[in-house]
Amino acid sequence: MNQIDDFNLVLSGGAALGYAHIGVIKRLYELDRYPQEIVGTSMGAIVGGVYALKLPKEEFLKLFDEFNSIFKWLRISFSDASIIDSQKIYTILDRQFGDMRVSQTPIPIKIVATNFESGEMRVFGKGDDIALKDAILASMSIPAIFPQVQIDDTFYVDGYLGANLGLEYLSNKSILTVAVDVMGANSLSPFVKDKYRFFGHTKAVIKNMERAMRLMMINQTKTIVENFEGELMLIEPKLHKFKTSHFQKYKKIKKAGYRSAVERLVID
Repeated sequence: MNQIDDFNLVLSGGAALGYAHIGVIKRLYELDRYPQEIVGTSMGAIVGGVYALKLPKEEFLKLFDEFNSIFKWLRISFSDASIIDSQKIYTILDRQFGDMRVSQTPIPIKIVATNFESGEMRVFGKGDDIALKDAILASMSIPAIFPQVQIDDTFYVDGYLGANLGLEYLSNKSILTVAVDVMGANSLSPFVKDKYRFFGHTKAVIKNMERAMRLMMINQTKTIVENFEGELMLIEPKLHKFKTSHFQKYKKIKKAGYRSAVERLVID
């Protein structure tokens, strides 16, 4: 366990695995601790965006119970080339954030997205007169799953393509950074050759692609963590039993995040 006082909070992407962030933040509410700054990617941007409003704990948790009623209909399948209409998600974001700008949240937040034309990372923060709901939707728009999001004259997609854990975008690295990586090593189940045979039915192919994506995220984040120069508390919830498409397992994933946070976060 580690002492926690002044800190930043960085939340990774991970689709349904991002529900674990809610459990971590539940623990922060219990400790009555708020970060100096939040950096969020994809699902981390959604959870972080709501947390940045500094709502009462029960309102925060209730809101995500309601969000889950929208998200759980999603079934991300890499075997399906169709694009999921993001209108339902946009509607609930609009209901929560309205016309609030990224620069107006009580807790400063940075939201990581990817410029789909140039491939460069785009970090929406306090200097941007951009609607919070638009920045969040851009950050979570997985290519080929959700449509790209146009902001001004540029199209954006999910920030996981370049920075699933946005440590490098923190404004102040002189204080502790609590980083929650739901796509970390603890999200990877043991490799079983027969289970992951490529030449098999469709489910085997999807499992291979899911594992490949997680390995890509693990290697990407490993480099980012190794190059981080500040004090870091890395929390990797035990999520190896869950898939990024398990939106219907909201409560179990949230509980896994909470358990990991209780183990690591403590005050005198």
